[in-house]
Amino acid sequence: MGQVRGVGLVAGVDIVAPHRDGLTPRDTGAQLVELLVERGALAGLTGPGGATLKVRPPLVWEHTHADLFVDLLADALGAL
Repeated sequence: MGQVRGVGLVAGVDIVAPHRDGLTPRDTGAQLVELLVERGALAGLTGPGGATLKVRPPLVWEHTHADLFVDLLADALGAL
């Protein structure tokens, strides 16, 4: 993972692909989004290269929700 930035309720996390298996950052991001969606987290890809993870939380976004998302993200990254 690379730089994290956000505006309002939308956060962006740059995906930096591992240098193995010939994966591009966009390929890695697509796999990560699929794994997050399977786990119930809303996310997508954006940016010029399509390699920035866009996190779209629900309108009610409390600390417990952020903690849950981080746990889901860690689980999805472990499954890559």
